[in-house]
Amino acid sequence: MKTKWKKIKVITSGDRLEINGLNIWDYEWRYTGKIVTIKDPIYKKFHKGIVYEISDGDLKVIFAAAEFSNSIFGIYIEKKSWF
Repeated sequence: MKTKWKKIKVITSGDRLEINGLNIWDYEWRYTGKIVTIKDPIYKKFHKGIVYEISDGDLKVIFAAAEFSNSIFGIYIEKKSWF
């Protein structure tokens, strides 16, 4: 199975963004030890996306974040594919 990363949103630091009901800014981002390559959708540059995990009880969310410019972040989630 191949893992790809799908863009959720490009946001400014602190802008509300919920993934599976969790606002990513309300939780501690825990580094998973993984770094992925993601592409800025506007300027087409490649960036290192750091993979984080946030959780609230049994609910866990994993996402990648890359700072495209000062306080501008691209947020991506995994998209699994068999191809």
